[in-house]
Amino acid sequence: MDSLKIYGLVLLFAALSPGASCQVASTAAKQQSTTAFPCEPPISQADMRVFQSAQPKLRAHFSGGFSDPDIQRIECEGWRDYKKLHRGEQLDADKFLKFASENFGGLKVTSNPDGAAIKVDDKPWSDATNAQGSCKVGTRHIRLTKPGYQDGVGDAIVKEGQWTLFHKDLKKK
Repeated sequence: MDSLKIYGLVLLFAALSPGASCQVASTAAKQQSTTAFPCEPPISQADMRVFQSAQPKLRAHFSGGFSDPDIQRIECEGWRDYKKLHRGEQLDADKFLKFASENFGGLKVTSNPDGAAIKVDDKPWSDATNAQGSCKVGTRHIRLTKPGYQDGVGDAIVKEGQWTLFHKDLKKK
């Protein structure tokens, strides 16, 4: 299976996961380059014009430390959520840009020792600590697990367009 198909499956899974508020991009997705519309399902030509009009500004807004897969995830989830919110209305590039910019940030998860499994809002991340991924803005509940150590649990407040650091020193059992 080539990386484009794997990337598509990763995005489809992320888009269909109920309540998925944070996601770290898979290794295959990290290797994927930018496409005009990186999401499934395909969209109409009219929607594509709105999306493409907003895309450069959205990418510029999130360019400070957000990886290409993080930005693509923000584009996909932001577009899906924006369309749901404005169902039946005329879509607008500036409104989409404002919506995505206000509703996404980033989460960096670290631990000592590193290598702990990460769950954010009860959804597992594909990478262990030390990892980062794009998230919806708001309070995120994080659980770190590592054999031989007590779970590290806590909350992090993800802010729009910013990186939030969550760190736990894990204690031996």
